[in-house]
Amino acid sequence: MSDSVSTESKKESVNFLDDSESSSNSKLLKTPTMSMRNRRRSSFVKLTASQTEMLRHRRMTRAGLSDLAEEKPDDKPKVKLENTFKMDPDDGTKFATCKVKSEIYKTFENYLGDIKYDPERCSKLCLDLSVLVKNQVKSLGFPRYKIISNVIIGQCKDQGLETASRSVWDPKHDSFAYVVYKNTSLFAIGIVHGVYFE
Repeated sequence: MSDSVSTESKKESVNFLDDSESSSNSKLLKTPTMSMRNRRRSSFVKLTASQTEMLRHRRMTRAGLSDLAEEKPDDKPKVKLENTFKMDPDDGTKFATCKVKSEIYKTFENYLGDIKYDPERCSKLCLDLSVLVKNQVKSLGFPRYKIISNVIIGQCKDQGLETASRSVWDPKHDSFAYVVYKNTSLFAIGIVHGVYFE
């Protein structure tokens, strides 16, 4: 009797409990087998290959994220800057609608000049053009302005379209620019908002 009890307890400590075992054994704690532990450990080894892969595959806790932040070398010392208390943009750095409109139109002309409308291609093109327009407007040099860019592309089939955009802003300093571009098979609407941060 004592031999059978000792062999059952050894079996339970190594393997999961089987459903075929008695109900008295089901109350005991289940422990994973060595193969389960190795499988789990190997998945963690794969995750540590790169930090971005780790963030994609597993949900990180705050402790895990703080470990990632500690691994980065601090090359630059942190500089504490004082507030400027600027309430108005500097002279010549105010959002210029005419410059922005010309940049949007040039971009649309370069990328949409001879393109035929295709829904899949145009959906990707909308994303690319909005980022491209935003970067080109930023390069015009409007410091302390947040630049927001929207691009809409549709097919020309004698239909009507109304678009609207809203933003909370200060009418003294904030502004926007929009351009409507058409070719034989599609139209594009580019809207850029420039919001000044005080």
